[in-house]
Amino acid sequence: ALPFGIQGVKAFKSVKIIKKSKGRIVSEEVITEAQAAERAGAAPRSIEAKTWQEYEAGVRSLYGETSFKSREFTTFVDGKFVNGVADNVATIGGRNVAVEAKFVDDWAKSLRNPASLIGNEPFAVAEQAKMLEQARKYAAAFDEVIYHSNSPELIAHYTKVFQAAGITNFRFILTQ
Repeated sequence: ALPFGIQGVKAFKSVKIIKKSKGRIVSEEVITEAQAAERAGAAPRSIEAKTWQEYEAGVRSLYGETSFKSREFTTFVDGKFVNGVADNVATIGGRNVAVEAKFVDDWAKSLRNPASLIGNEPFAVAEQAKMLEQARKYAAAFDEVIYHSNSPELIAHYTKVFQAAGITNFRFILTQ
């Protein structure tokens, strides 16, 4: 089980958040259904990040902090065991979910954009391939992957790329 769990408590129209470390409960919190929905994907419109580091920290805070160890995973892709580290992990509705932050300063200049001026450079092509490789790892290791991005263009492009690759257990959330 992952260290961040959400359990519904229907009688009170609330949700109990249970945080675990090394299999032990370290804290419990009761929040409203609306707060739980926000943490589960209806992200705030603005994290107000200026850098990818600030953005990743802001996205991570939406789901509760988890240890680096709890974000590490091993899965099987293309006949090989592969390792990875998610930006965050959560258990939402009983499903193991990876959470990933993708910050874009300027899509027109982004190395993740194949149509950018540098989009065909070897280092950019490698980064674009890395996005797909990461998505394939997550799809194999988790029930769902939630990508947050501040770029509608990145969301539109990689939704098509992931779908074309047969990846279906993901969603993007525009989070400015």
